[in-house]
Amino acid sequence: MTASSEWVTSKTGNKTAVVSLHRPPEGTFFPALRAAFLAALQDALDNPEVDTIVLTSNGGGFTLDLPLPEHQLGEANPTLATLTEAIATAQKPVVAALRGRAADAGLELALAAAARVAHLGTRISLPSLHAARLPSPAALYTLAARLGPDLTRHFLETPSDMSVSHPQLEPLFDKIVSQNAVGEAAEHARSLAPCAALPQPAFDNPVNYQNQITALRSTTHFGAYSADKAALATVLEAALLLPREATLKFAQTQIADLAENLSSKRKGYRRAAKLAAFCAFPEAQAPEALTLVGTGTQAARIALSAMRAQLPVRVLALEGDDFAAFREAIKAQINTRTAKRQIAPGQARPMLALLSELPDFTALKTADWIVEAAARSIDTIGGLIAQIKGAASEEAVIMLTSAMRSGAGEFAEVLAPRVAALQFHADVGSGELAEIALKPELARTDRHRAPMVAALRRIGVTPVFQAAQNGLASSRLFTALCLAAEEAIACGASPEAVDAALPCRVKPFAAQNAEGFRAQPFRVTAFFGDLVKSTAPGLNAALLKAGIEGGKGASALVSGCLSPEADQTLSDWREHVGHQASNTPDSAAITTLATAALLHTGTQLLRDGTIQYPWEIDLIVISSLGFAPNYGGAFFEAEAMGLTRFRSVLAALAPLRPEFFSAPEELDNIIKNGFKFAKPGQTGLAYV
Repeated sequence: MTASSEWVTSKTGNKTAVVSLHRPPEGTFFPALRAAFLAALQDALDNPEVDTIVLTSNGGGFTLDLPLPEHQLGEANPTLATLTEAIATAQKPVVAALRGRAADAGLELALAAAARVAHLGTRISLPSLHAARLPSPAALYTLAARLGPDLTRHFLETPSDMSVSHPQLEPLFDKIVSQNAVGEAAEHARSLAPCAALPQPAFDNPVNYQNQITALRSTTHFGAYSADKAALATVLEAALLLPREATLKFAQTQIADLAENLSSKRKGYRRAAKLAAFCAFPEAQAPEALTLVGTGTQAARIALSAMRAQLPVRVLALEGDDFAAFREAIKAQINTRTAKRQIAPGQARPMLALLSELPDFTALKTADWIVEAAARSIDTIGGLIAQIKGAASEEAVIMLTSAMRSGAGEFAEVLAPRVAALQFHADVGSGELAEIALKPELARTDRHRAPMVAALRRIGVTPVFQAAQNGLASSRLFTALCLAAEEAIACGASPEAVDAALPCRVKPFAAQNAEGFRAQPFRVTAFFGDLVKSTAPGLNAALLKAGIEGGKGASALVSGCLSPEADQTLSDWREHVGHQASNTPDSAAITTLATAALLHTGTQLLRDGTIQYPWEIDLIVISSLGFAPNYGGAFFEAEAMGLTRFRSVLAALAPLRPEFFSAPEELDNIIKNGFKFAKPGQTGLAYV
């Protein structure tokens, strides 16, 4: 007997039903697919001619995850937990046969089965703790019973795929075979008695198991924002102490409570935003190599990302460049990361072998992905751009970095369907980010963005697109952060207190290099035009100037005090603006000021059509400014507070520069109409 639907097929023979999942193009385990799978499973359970069931996949069917909106807004029926419970409580032996790759929701189905048979080339991944959630109860119970606390936590925290032959994963699999995983699974299923007790090797030594739980709770992993790991420890302990059925019910309550935990919501939102940045585009051909023109600062960062992803990097050194020195700098970075255990020792030499030098511009003719990274000024980059475009093929994807963060609008006419501006943000705690600026009329056209997404996905860098203008979104948002910091100082806070209070790694008043590169606000009036009406001078720029003229940084955070020149500058500035020392803001108030400024600037970016969705702005804020896991971005935090309450907080600020802190008109409309900000994965409107 054979039954089928578009994505699920079921074949019965020799008293065994083989239920196969087929992976849809978008790779999501959407409600209709879940319903079809549950129906096929139930048919096999109800069929008197079926004694055993094998779950398998064709075309990566076990590499599935829930749709992104469901991660944010809750699952539709039937839920993943419903499916895994049906598998785990089946009155007939159910064995999963794994081939290729199994990940996320697809792997949870396999973990719920009575047994698993895997082809030796199978890779698995279930990094649920990165999204601040736990697997479904039946899958989690299998992990607890087979692996125990330490290995379960490690597996759920590992973002990369792991081979089924990895020694740590061995207890999960009843058989690892070199061929015919489905046939072996069917044979193994027939050897299992219905409703037989499942192997539980981790429970065989309860003292050791409990000691692992105790150690897990005492580790530094369990900080103030580790509700997900605390819930994991609680469920793992319950698995040891309670009967299986009671554990599954208890786990479901823990999972539900975790879903309502604010810190977990933040973590899940951040991960969903990164996934959504990749998932919303059609598939395109990934590049075979990265070609760098120039050896500036961004060149080294991008090259290292590509080499870690095992993508060849070819470098065209320009006049004044030294390829040998560039190679040595890359080698030093690899050695540093190897010493910090960020790169496995055996990877270092193969990575460096991926780096090579090109002879001249004629070599660009065969390049499929070219990144200009010469660190040229806005006045000198035009000629190099023309030279690159003239030498490259029409099919090449070209990304330009020099002067683009502050001057992409100047080169909007140079940009084309396969030519974009790039600002590469190195990992400051939230992963690497690529801001891609396109010609405004192309900025929302998926077919123009798809080849660039494919290139960046190849090296594991998250892309966010915007319309080209002078001052990319990250610069404008950083300026907003600086203005919030100045506002806090005008209310009596010290620069040191502001830097300490802001939950991000980029500090507005931290000690600078000679050019004030890291924290200098980029020309506020150039970015915001007529919006800037106040006469209050910029404190940050003044502090930088005082420090630079004094031959040192504006502040000396190591000693906890400003330099004398900077201290006098602060006194003069407070006198000019009217020092409001009567209500010195605490850490929470400083963070609220930052949220207000970031939301106001972000709303303008949405209003102007520069960026499409609020979650994209939150992603830029989190990644480029290095916000800690206890901050979800301005739009997330405003909604978490409650938009009406947040509106009241803004009304009570009475700031020096109300144009940067007052509630945008859009916020009143959202509250009035009961709208919410669009979540990652929701497409169409910014507010839904």
